Amino acid sequence: MGRLLTPPPYYGTFHNLCVYHMRGEDFVRTRSSLTGERVKTAPEFIPTMAWAALLKEASRLGAAVYSMLAPYRKKHKLYKKLTGQAMRLLKEGKTEGETVVELMLSIQLKKKKRTARPKAQQAIAPVSIRRRRRPIRSGNKYQKAMQRIGRTRQFKPYTFLHSRISTGRVPEVISHAPG
Repeated sequence: MGRLLTPPPYYGTFHNLCVYHMRGEDFVRTRSSLTGERVKTAPEFIPTMAWAALLKEASRLGAAVYSMLAPYRKKHKLYKKLTGQAMRLLKEGKTEGETVVELMLSIQLKKKKRTARPKAQQAIAPVSIRRRRRPIRSGNKYQKAMQRIGRTRQFKPYTFLHSRISTGRVPEVISHAPG
């Protein structure tokens, strides 16, 4: 495998040389003697073909369970995970039915456990310290959002109108307006 210093005009196999791009660099190597026909028929590749047949079966079972999912849950990553689990289960010697049941159990949504607040902590704080927020009856979404996160101060874009200090930029009458 040799690195090419200049980019080739095209990639592929030509005259017993294979030119390819990997990790941002260009490489060249001799052509492989393997062909698809040889892998499928030669006796030295029988174990490879056995694993391929097992993967074919696992992919079929994973796809069957994946098709049952709601559209918002369908992600290719989940399909690959289901196929891998099916492959593992088939290697363990499980039947197709057992494998499908295991896969269906693995994709069920887990219910979140609600933890109740301890009531003792709520009773510790005296009533006078607790602060109740007044609900905003009118106003925009920004004010409501600020109230939710605890900021109750109203936004005043023109602070010089509300201060008692003269800024020199506005008439004296406006700068001394009560704030």
